[in-house]
This record gives sequence, structure tokens and C-alpha cells, in this order.
Amino acid sequence: MATSTRTSYVIDRAIPMISPSLELDWRTLYQEAIFEDDKAKIAERVAAAENALRANAASMMANSQENSKEQRDMERAMYFLRLLGTQEWH
Repeated sequence: MATSTRTSYVIDRAIPMISPSLELDWRTLYQEAIFEDDKAKIAERVAAAENALRANAASMMANSQENSKEQRDMERAMYFLRLLGTQEWH
């Protein structure tokens, strides 16, 4: 397994970063990751949700939006995704 420099957990393949210009529903991807019951898909779902969160954060910064609730929600989601991503799924 290789450690990705873009995430804080170990995955078996690199996940490309998603372009910030894509409008992604990070909440949907987050829920899919949290509720995924196929252990083989968890790392992929976590990575997709993290990438969507990064893209949304970059978009918010670029647009100078001051949405503190959205930022708090995103920080909480990233925390739980990192926690989920650190688990060993055998």
C-alpha cells in the first residue's frame, strides 16, 4: 500500500484530485462514504468525498464567500472521513 501525500490515510492506489471548477455535491459523496457497507469500496468513497470537500473549499476561497456554517460542516465531514479512512477494512 502507498501513502498518498494528499490524504492522511493509506490507500492502495492514487486518487486524482478533482478540478475545483466541477460543482460537486460533497454532502452526497460524504454520506455515500459514511454509509458504504462494501469494505472494498470504502477507501474510494472516502477519497471522492475528500476531493469534493477540497474542491468546494477551493471554490469558496476563490469566490471569497464567508459561509461559516458551510465551513464548519465541511470541517466536521473531513474529520469523520479521515477517521473512517484510518480504519483497516478486512
